[in-house]
Amino acid sequence: MLFEEEIVKRIENENEQEQDLAFQEEIANLRKQEEDIDKQIAESADHRDVVHDIALHPQLMLLTGDSDVTVSLLDVSHSYKSIPVPLQFKLSPHSQPKKMSYDLGCILQGDSQGKVIVYTITDPKKMMFEFDAHLDSIWSTDESAQRTDKLLGAQLPQSGDKLDETRTVSASSDAYHGQIVHIWWICRKQQISIDEMWHIDNSAQLTVRNKFANATYLQSDSLIAVSTNTGHVIMYDTRHTRHVELGRVAESSIRERIPSQIATTNKITNNQTQQVGYNAKCVWVRSREKI
Repeated sequence: MLFEEEIVKRIENENEQEQDLAFQEEIANLRKQEEDIDKQIAESADHRDVVHDIALHPQLMLLTGDSDVTVSLLDVSHSYKSIPVPLQFKLSPHSQPKKMSYDLGCILQGDSQGKVIVYTITDPKKMMFEFDAHLDSIWSTDESAQRTDKLLGAQLPQSGDKLDETRTVSASSDAYHGQIVHIWWICRKQQISIDEMWHIDNSAQLTVRNKFANATYLQSDSLIAVSTNTGHVIMYDTRHTRHVELGRVAESSIRERIPSQIATTNKITNNQTQQVGYNAKCVWVRSREKI
């Protein structure tokens, strides 16, 4: 009887060991798959120069562009690895994080010759149309988050909505003593000709007295934030005919300071910005009470 019990225990121990080995093999396979995915993403996103612009699609696709004249579109939906955000970090001189709140089905790219090129997202090699936007290299482009083409500052689309038209902003140092920001209307409607798929929107043409700047829409479509190489973030209200400058954030180089310091030590110069400061995509503000 004791001999039979020993045999049963031995068999149970062997089964447990086999289960442990199978579990360890499964964990090892999952880790290898994760490493392979990370390697593929790293290889496909391996730019050879400074990355100037990034945008995250609602369906977890990452769009990046840099100075080596390449644009990379990555599927990051399979990467579930979480990365903790550091408490303190410094921003590179030309970083511009953005998120696409809706799907227009196309990629907007600015090149070194001042052209804006629009590609379809289903086939990035297929160009939809292009147009001359500036006289110098385009440093930044951004898409509006509005459902309509009006400067209402309302009716934001739900995440993942697919639209057929939008308003975009482009920034370039094509002015002699500053930088020009243009607003464009683009669409991808099937029933109109290519010549009608874009036109310049005269609602705002801004001249910034600094070079090498980035421009982005705020969540309110009538407000535009422009960052410059002097460390300023300038906010404009395009609803006014003279495009009122609402205020400036930071008085020294942004890349030399961490976001928390900017939010606590610098004050916006005009009280009007109190109602819009927390809406900025690229303005480093962590608390509404601080503004």
